[in-house]
This record gives sequence, structure tokens and C-alpha cells, in this order.
Amino acid sequence: MGELQLFNINEIKNNYNLDIFIETGTGDATSLKHVIDNSNFENYFSVEIYKPLADLAKEKFKNKNNVEIINQNSSDGLISIFKKIETDKKILFWLDAHFPGADFGGPNTYKSITEKHLRIPLENEIKIIKEHRKDCLDFYIIDDLRIYEDGNYEAGNWEDRKLYGGDGIQFIYDSFNETHEIKKIYNHQGYILLIPKGV
Repeated sequence: MGELQLFNINEIKNNYNLDIFIETGTGDATSLKHVIDNSNFENYFSVEIYKPLADLAKEKFKNKNNVEIINQNSSDGLISIFKKIETDKKILFWLDAHFPGADFGGPNTYKSITEKHLRIPLENEIKIIKEHRKDCLDFYIIDDLRIYEDGNYEAGNWEDRKLYGGDGIQFIYDSFNETHEIKKIYNHQGYILLIPKGV
């Protein structure tokens, strides 16, 4: 669970002419509320696999006609969103889906989620995004770098990374090295910024 408040979302939106906000991992909807309160995207989409959290978010934003909460795993949720938006729209992605429900009192724990694409879905999310938006110069903020590699994080390294986390972010470099500047930030539990080149 990251702190999107670290970033000036409206400045990013305006500097990169972004139209739509897409989040994976709604959680308690703190990040989504922050973005809605501090920006004017055309549409806001958030994908949450854990139904109780999705239902709470749907209730919280029921009066916002341009906000949609999708109760699916993040990969399927992204596919459903891409069917609804025009390919020329530019997107700000906030990718923060992992260990569904584990941080919010759900039945799952970090240990109990055995399927990697559900436990740490980032690699699969990136694959799906690139399949649907191959040459799009979207902006990405990715949470929890420390799930994938050790570093000088403000919150320290995750001692269980090798058991339940990932093994590096080469898949991000393979997908974005030509089109985006890849920047690591070590505040909190770590972030990755994918900043489109030539914008």
C-alpha cells in the first residue's frame, strides 16, 4: 500500500497531457480519493479483487459519474477497462495491486496466496498493458519496489522478499527501456516511475 500523496498528480497530468487515471489495487481507496480530490481527469478507474473493499469504494464514490470500481483481478480488470476507452487517450497508471486483502483484514495472508499472478501481479499487468497499448506514451507510478529488489528504502528491505516477492524488475526494463525513462524512488517502500520520453 503506497502513498500516492508523495506525487503532485495534477502537475504530472498537465505536464504529460494525461486524460484518464487507472489504478490497480483500490485498497481502502485512500489513493483514489486523493487523486479525485486533487485532479480533473476525464475518468477514474480502479480495480480491486477483494469484494468487500470494492464494495466499500463503490459506495464511497457512488455519486461520481466518472469513477468506476471494478471487482476483478487486476489483469482481467485492465482488459475490461481497455475495451471502454479510446486508444488515443493518455493514461496515468498507479499500479499497486499485490497480496489481495492481506493489508486490510481480509482472509488472505502473504503466505496463503500461492498463485503468483494474484500475489504479485505486476509482471502480468505490464504484459497486458503493452499488448493493448504498445506504443502509447502513458505515465506510470508503480508502488512497492521492495517487493522485487532490495535497496536503501526508507521503510527498510522486506525480509520475506525471496519467499513471496519477485526477483528483480528486468521485465520492466525489457518493456519500457526504449520508450520511457525508468526512475527508482526509495521513499517509503519504494516506487518506480516510468516517464515517457520525448513528451
